[in-house]
Amino acid sequence: MSAAGTYDALRFILSDAIKRAGTTETEAVIKALESTAIETSEARRFVFSSSHDAMVGAGSVDDPAKDYLVMCIFQWQNGTQVLVKPKSIMEETEATYTYPPWKGPWSK
Repeated sequence: MSAAGTYDALRFILSDAIKRAGTTETEAVIKALESTAIETSEARRFVFSSSHDAMVGAGSVDDPAKDYLVMCIFQWQNGTQVLVKPKSIMEETEATYTYPPWKGPWSK
């Protein structure tokens, strides 16, 4: 699923937002992404919620919360799958995101 999501993000979602923004300037692309409603390889309709969580479905663009599902990301922690995205649900369940033990950008 990660590969398909990455493909969709680059091939459909980001390229569409840049085209609609008319620039690669960060704030303009973010604004365009906030109004994204596009068909991808994973979903008939892909939109972002007001908190920028990815949502998929076939509902109305005017009311995405009505007929859409929030895309969730899970992480294996001590042999159990833990929901880590969207952040609001992660916090609601008092879960935490665990970073890998090796050094990376998260080490700073």
